[in-house]
Amino acid sequence: MKGLLIKDMRLTMKNYRMLIMFLCLAAFFVFSSTGVEFAIAYIMMFLGMSVMTTISFDEVDHSNAFLMTLPVTRKIYVREKYVFAGVCFLIGLVIGDVFGLLAQFIRPSGDFSLEFMIGSLATFIIYWNLVAIMIPIQLKFGGDNGRLVTIAIAAVLAAAIIGSMKLVELLSIDTQGIVNQLMIKVKETNGMILIIPIAIITIIVTASTMAIALKIMKKKQF
Repeated sequence: MKGLLIKDMRLTMKNYRMLIMFLCLAAFFVFSSTGVEFAIAYIMMFLGMSVMTTISFDEVDHSNAFLMTLPVTRKIYVREKYVFAGVCFLIGLVIGDVFGLLAQFIRPSGDFSLEFMIGSLATFIIYWNLVAIMIPIQLKFGGDNGRLVTIAIAAVLAAAIIGSMKLVELLSIDTQGIVNQLMIKVKETNGMILIIPIAIITIIVTASTMAIALKIMKKKQF
C-alpha cells in the first residue's frame, strides 16, 4: 500500500501548478470577506477531485493491468484509495486550520473559534462521505461516465430535497421550532446528540462503499 500511496502523491504533485493556484485562491478567500469556511470547502473540493483523478490516471494505457502484476491485490488497491482520500482531507483540514489562525491574526475578531473548528470538521465529514460514494462509481463507470452518473445522482438528491421542502410547506410543519429544539438538545449534550449519529452514518457509508468498490474491482477485466 505504501508504494500506491507514493504513486498517488506523485501523480497529484505533478499538477503542482494547479495546486499552487488553488492554495492562492483559498488564501484570497481568507483575506477577502468570503471567509475561511469557504476556503476550506474549496480546498476539500480540490483534494476530492485529486483522488478521483488518480483513478482516471490508473485507467490510462492499461496502467491498472500493470499494477496488478506487482505485489498489489485488488483489495489493497481499493483500500489505498480510501486511505489516500483520508490523508488528503486531513492535510486539507490542517491547511484550513492554519488559514483560520492567519485570519485570527489579520482580523482580531477572527474566524478561529470552537464553532470554526466544528464547521471545518463538518466540511471534512461531508466531503469524505461524498468521495467515499464517488470512488465505487468512478471504478465502475470510469472518468467521463462516472461524472455523468455522479451528476445524475446529485440531480435526484436535489429533486428529493426540493420535493421534501415543498411537502413540508404543504403540511405546514414548524421546521424552525424543530431546529430550535434540536439546538437546545445539542447544547445540553455538548454536541454528542449529533456527533454519535454522524459518526455512525460515516462508518456505515465508508464500510458499505468500500465493500461495493471491492466487488466492482474484483469483477473488472484489465
